[in-house]
Amino acid sequence: MDGMYPIFINENVPIYSEVEYIDVYPYLNVMLHPRKEHDISTSFPKNMPYQIFGYDNGSVFKWYREENKIKAQEYAYIHFSHKSFVPIESENFYFTSKGLVPRLEHDDIPFQRYYKGIDELRMNAAELIFRVKRKTNKIKMEIANRRN
Repeated sequence: MDGMYPIFINENVPIYSEVEYIDVYPYLNVMLHPRKEHDISTSFPKNMPYQIFGYDNGSVFKWYREENKIKAQEYAYIHFSHKSFVPIESENFYFTSKGLVPRLEHDDIPFQRYYKGIDELRMNAAELIFRVKRKTNKIKMEIANRRN
């Protein structure tokens, strides 16, 4: 666990620990919650087999299908972690792996499919590749600095 959380926990500093935001997985072009849960949260958002994130009338939501019903969960905000989107002409929209898609009131929701085992493996591999590249670049910079 990174950041201030370990320090707060070690020092017994009271903190609000519930996750009320969407933190999109950064290392793949997918719109999924990261696979790791925060140790301090009791309600970390879970990926659902059919889900999509979006913006609707000033609020951020995750829509998902559960027991043949479409449900929505509102979040405070969405953190895109290295993702960027081309703006579109729509006040309400979905965030998808292919970009922003207008959210129209009577359209079907373009759910994105989450495959637990496969997507977990893809996320692990992508993170490993990202970390190896970052470490390799750091080593290259250190070698270049030594030559100067």
